[in-house]
Amino acid sequence: MRFRFREIDLLAKAHYNLAIAYSKKGWYDYALKEAETTFDMWPTKENYEMVELLKKRRGLERLDIETEA
Repeated sequence: MRFRFREIDLLAKAHYNLAIAYSKKGWYDYALKEAETTFDMWPTKENYEMVELLKKRRGLERLDIETEA
């Protein structure tokens, strides 16, 4: 299936918004997956930075869980 520019733009924005919503809920694994999908569809600096930020945040969350145990 081939998408047009506008369709890719809309899909990328939907995944981007999901990534933001999931990160606000603290669901960093889901947020990272959506951010990576966004970057795969629309490889921009902004999308790359979101992926990297979520990787760091997810790592911090896992570190917090390990230190609590």
